[in-house]
Formats: sequence, C-alpha cells, structure tokens
Amino acid sequence: QQGRFSVLVDFIRQGAENLAYRKVQLEALELSGVDYVVLEGQYSMEEIRAIYRRSSMYFLAFCESFGLPICELQACGARVYMPDPYWASSHWISDNDFGPREPKFSSNFVVYENDPDVLAERIREESRTFDPASVRSTFERVQPQLLHGDRTALLEFLKRVEDGTIH
Repeated sequence: QQGRFSVLVDFIRQGAENLAYRKVQLEALELSGVDYVVLEGQYSMEEIRAIYRRSSMYFLAFCESFGLPICELQACGARVYMPDPYWASSHWISDNDFGPREPKFSSNFVVYENDPDVLAERIREESRTFDPASVRSTFERVQPQLLHGDRTALLEFLKRVEDGTIH
C-alpha cells in the first residue's frame, strides 16, 4: 500500500440482494471520502496482484465458496469486509472442520452493519488505524495453512479420495 489507504470493491454479482449490498458499500465509500477501486472487466494475474498489493480493505460482493482472493488480499495486508458472516464461511476459525461450526473470524475480517453512515464511519476509522503488516501477521499466525499450505491435510484429503470417503 506504500502508506496509502485504498479500498477494493469486488466484482459485481447480479441479484437483488447483492445489488442492495453494493449500493450501501459504494454510498459508504463516497461518504467516507477514501480512495477506492471497483473491479470490472478482466485482469491478467499480474494486474490483479498489483491491485491487491495496493488495497488496504476489500469489500466482498457475494458469498464465496472458498475465496482465494480473500487469502491473497490478506497476504497483501488487506482486511476483508462483508455484510454477512456466511459470505466467508470457509474462513471461519474452528477446530471442527467437518462438523457444525459457528461464525468466528480472525481480526482480519469485519462483518459490518448494512447502513451507509455507520459503515462510512468504520471505513474512516480503519483508514486512521490501518496497519497492513498487522493484517499479514494475523493471517500467518491464525491461518498459516491458508498462507503456506498444509501437506498433512492434502495427504489426508487424497487418502479419503482413494478410499472412497470423498467422491
């Protein structure tokens, strides 16, 4: 980010609910007065990674099945904002990966109220206190397997595929 605070807004996803959330995100960004970029069109891997490296905050536009961009953005030092904890359920912190879990995230994730004035104040506060090194450090400390991979988990997964537990 080179000392510059900038918000990245995810690609738009069609659907009445998603468009309503997008409207609040954009209104809050205008009210907050911070710089922001809205993803549109197509980007090469080099271009999107450069955009990620310049981003301090990321607004999800819809529910992610896993969300590799969420991992990449945290690795680049960006905090993830979403209106619903179920939009990033693959990133919940839990010792129980295969059973019922409750929404719990690291401090890199913020579930916000879908009110533009309240959200604008959160964005302004984030811009005053933001520390990308802290975001990266939290990602590495809390979810190192998502940053570096987990060979043991991969081998367990492949074993389950081979024995038919997972098809």
